[in-house]
Amino acid sequence: MKHFVAITAILVGILMLAVSGCAKKDDSAYIKEISEWQAKRIKGISAEDGWLSLAGLFWLKPGENTFGSDSACAIVLPKSVPAHAGSLMFKDGKVSLTAAKDAGVKVDDSLRISADLVPDTADKGPSIVKIGSVTFFVIIRQNLIGVRVKDTQEPNRLNFAGLKFFPVDPKWKVEAKFEKYATPGRMAVSTVIGTVDTFLCPGEVSFNLAGKDLRLVAMMEPGTDDQLYFMLSDETAGKETYGAGRQLYSALPDSNNNVTLDFNKTINWPCAYTPFATCPLGPAKNRLPVRIEAGEMNYPGKVVK
Repeated sequence: MKHFVAITAILVGILMLAVSGCAKKDDSAYIKEISEWQAKRIKGISAEDGWLSLAGLFWLKPGENTFGSDSACAIVLPKSVPAHAGSLMFKDGKVSLTAAKDAGVKVDDSLRISADLVPDTADKGPSIVKIGSVTFFVIIRQNLIGVRVKDTQEPNRLNFAGLKFFPVDPKWKVEAKFEKYATPGRMAVSTVIGTVDTFLCPGEVSFNLAGKDLRLVAMMEPGTDDQLYFMLSDETAGKETYGAGRQLYSALPDSNNNVTLDFNKTINWPCAYTPFATCPLGPAKNRLPVRIEAGEMNYPGKVVK
């Protein structure tokens, strides 16, 4: 990571040069905006707590679940952690921690021997267990309760290869018309771990792209009410872009029900970078019969499992 800042600057610089030759002067401010957005995206993905720091995902079994670097533990943590650092008791839908006295286990930045752990579905967020460079917390995914592990020294993060984007082109920024449902619907979406997520769907957007009239179902991410969320895939999926599709966010409709869709800001699912994410699989209704050569492309690096 020590060369990350330099690499980011080079990547953004190359991008600016690649698009400047064919861009109109009127587009320079927009290209600068997208370049800055891309740099922010690169920084976020590779941050100490970003998706590249994921180091494990373990589903808890009722009763005691030991954790440590020993391969015999139920929750196997990175080698920097003591062999037997403690255990998690999973009972009646709740998780409590008991740590070894000399393991240096912290819960929410305080050294602890025991603690009840709050899951990621709580309003105040999950309890963060920390052992050196390693952290973990309890997650709930439908009927599954597990532990997500992060490590600032995770190889996927240390070997980050940067991100790859299509050349910026203003033609991929389009105006859409929002069509509100009479009654907001809900859409069930399968995930890569076999669970089902349910999203509120307030309506659909219609727009023209590459000469085709298209539609997308708009969703709202849980806990978010200030933007629209789109799961989508197009004919670049499985080729230039991630096979399971991509994601896009937009501002809420204006007073005339207009929505701006900027496909230059389309991003990959976390599963493109780590095997320890729990990504949803985009709905068939949002598979677009067009090539969207904009936004984030396949991850150019190798994902270590």
